[in-house]
Amino acid sequence: MLFKKFFFVSFLFFSTFASATNIDNMHRISIHGIQNIPSQKILQILNHSSLRKNIQNNAVKNINYLFNTKNFTNIRLVKKNNKLIAFLKESPFVEKISFSGNHSFSNEYIDQLLQKFNIQDKIFLNLYDFKNFLFLLNKKYENKGYFNVKYDLQKTLLSKNTINIKIIISENSRSSVVKFNIYGNKYFSKNKLLTSLFYCNRSLFYNNFILQPYDGFKFKKLLIDLRKFYIDHGYLDFKIKEIKKIYSKDKKKINIYINIHEGEKYFIKNLFIYNKNKNCFNKNINEVIKSFKGSPLNNQNISTIKNKIEDIFLKLGFPNISVSLHVDVDRNNKKVFLYTLITLKKRYFIDKISFSGNKYLSQRLLKNIFNHNSRCFFDKQSIKDVCYHLFETDLFQFIKVHITKKLGSINDVNVNYVIQENSKTKNVNMSTNYDPNRGFLLKFIFLEKNIFKSGNEFYLDILKNFVDTNIKLHLLKPLGLFKRFVLKSDAFLNILRNSSHLPHNFANKVFGCCTSLYTPTIRNKTLALSCGYENIRIVNIIPHVSLFRYLSSLSKNPFSRRIKNNFFINDFFIKYIFDFNNIIEKGFYKKGMHMKLIGKFMLPFSDNFYHKIFFNLDQYVPIRSIFNAIFHNHLEVGTGFSSGFRLFPLYENYKFFNSSLKSGFKDNFIGPVAIYYKFIPYINSNKNRTSILKFYPSTDFIGGNMMIHANMELLFPTFKLFKRLFRFFQAGCFLDAINIWDTQWKNSISLFSLHETENFNNPSNTYISTGIFIRWLSFLGPITFVFSNPLLPKDIPNRFINKFDVNFT
Repeated sequence: MLFKKFFFVSFLFFSTFASATNIDNMHRISIHGIQNIPSQKILQILNHSSLRKNIQNNAVKNINYLFNTKNFTNIRLVKKNNKLIAFLKESPFVEKISFSGNHSFSNEYIDQLLQKFNIQDKIFLNLYDFKNFLFLLNKKYENKGYFNVKYDLQKTLLSKNTINIKIIISENSRSSVVKFNIYGNKYFSKNKLLTSLFYCNRSLFYNNFILQPYDGFKFKKLLIDLRKFYIDHGYLDFKIKEIKKIYSKDKKKINIYINIHEGEKYFIKNLFIYNKNKNCFNKNINEVIKSFKGSPLNNQNISTIKNKIEDIFLKLGFPNISVSLHVDVDRNNKKVFLYTLITLKKRYFIDKISFSGNKYLSQRLLKNIFNHNSRCFFDKQSIKDVCYHLFETDLFQFIKVHITKKLGSINDVNVNYVIQENSKTKNVNMSTNYDPNRGFLLKFIFLEKNIFKSGNEFYLDILKNFVDTNIKLHLLKPLGLFKRFVLKSDAFLNILRNSSHLPHNFANKVFGCCTSLYTPTIRNKTLALSCGYENIRIVNIIPHVSLFRYLSSLSKNPFSRRIKNNFFINDFFIKYIFDFNNIIEKGFYKKGMHMKLIGKFMLPFSDNFYHKIFFNLDQYVPIRSIFNAIFHNHLEVGTGFSSGFRLFPLYENYKFFNSSLKSGFKDNFIGPVAIYYKFIPYINSNKNRTSILKFYPSTDFIGGNMMIHANMELLFPTFKLFKRLFRFFQAGCFLDAINIWDTQWKNSISLFSLHETENFNNPSNTYISTGIFIRWLSFLGPITFVFSNPLLPKDIPNRFINKFDVNFT
């Protein structure tokens, strides 16, 4: 209706017609109706062909040629008394063409489209080309989401069939996708498909917060990604059967329906490998064949097979290996046979390894770091891996590898590492800080990544105030015998004045040391094993029930080792760590999981004998029903149990700190509290002097040997307005629940009955809070505003609540 309305009403004079008559024996040609084209040009086209005999076909061809010039809308030939009369009607001559109302496309772009169809000023207008121009322009608008574009063509008639044309474009509002549905799927759910397509085309869908504008180019890419998804999962017969777009009456909303045919899944039936050098066949190839039998056919598996075969022979000294794969598909049985051709060329060995450009690292140390030996296979991939991991140490600015053939040898090569070391390996920093419990602190940090030119990293951290001094030392040493293994040594020293202490800080770790062995990160997993020693001093033993019970478990007389109000404890421990981290982070956006398990147990000859296990989990999961939103799960589980008559030490208790999470409670205000006792003199009825034991509750939280902390965050999608105002912006809501308790409380009948009779704070309460937060990246760094409200328990004092918080993490 669009083109009927504008072209059959406004341009009726553009109708074309042609007729030819028998023009044999014509002696004269007469031309009528032309206004802007000289008659000489028309006569040149006809070339007087009508004056000859038997030239009727030539005349018809010349008439067609006149039409092909696109300058005429009507051509009629009439024969009259040996005279040929040509009645011609010219197309309108465009003096000027203009347009307005185009906001989505620039004027230069529309000019290019007009020139593409030869529609310009000072030429004749062709109706067919003009229709095609408007049709293409309309498609361009639809690809941008404008499905309700109106065109108003204004024509101004001038003299001699000359006109001015103005195209007024009304774009109207952009259409938005309100529903996107896929049907015909059997093997994959709709949520699975939409989740997979979401990462590639996240701005195309409706995410329950804003309507996403339709984008034709992104929709085409989505269809390509949908097909790629099925092909990558082995569905070779996949096809899109039908695409429906249903518009609202005002064309502001679009419902998209895609009907697909999945087909059957294809599996690798067998893998055949042909090796021209049969003597070099490796047994590891059989493992590759077994591992991929029965696996689905997709590009990832084919690429993995090829890479694994190449890696096998690269390690054997074949740098120029060629692996060709041929896929034979049996569509009747839905099976696939892979044929692999391996072409091996020369095998190379390393004859000599040399280093140049080193100033701070010795040759011997470099050989241990690079871990290469002479007369070993030349493996270029392992050389690349070593160079890549060396850059992570920040000891080198660049590393170049030169490989040359040994003179007089065919298969031997020399490897020369040209390195430039990083001279700035030292970092010194001094800063001040404030801690509510310790006051103002002076912090000094010294970092040397190449201590004594040994390639080892040394770290010194000193924290000082008027009361105490904390010193921490770290030494990292890469092991040359074990590739990418790291040996880490730690030591600390805390100096505390006897006259200065805080009542609830009754334990001070005086000094200790620890040696840890870290494995390389393999498939996002890291293991570590540590052994160490700690010396702990109990400062100013005060009438504290739980502390007295703990000291009593160490000795029959808790004050037998008391020296000047100090009680020393010696612990020898072994610690193990398992770390799995596959989180992908970009700005505030995260995806994946980080899981960490830490265990610590005492050796039998220690004063304590306990086992402590701490489990931490962070998981970022996109929500399928709310696109662009992320669900963050955080879980902490801590246990501590002792063996025999000994109790779990109080200084190892779990306490609540929410430095990296959101909560409605303040730090270290959750869990069991200290209960103090005092003997009060009393004279009984017999006038005998005696004493009464009186208990006093406090707000000194000492923690417990058991902890469960769960925190759930819903990270909302980022609105386009905030993306323009801020570099990174994130908002969300959270629900936090934590419980810290002491199992040794109920193990003591007297203490448990004391809790029941004296109505002290229940140490097994669960603390639940909820709230919202806003985080954005400013020029000062990340800033987070948290608004929270406690839910449980109901009678908690206000001094424990943290309803508003601002932090810079």
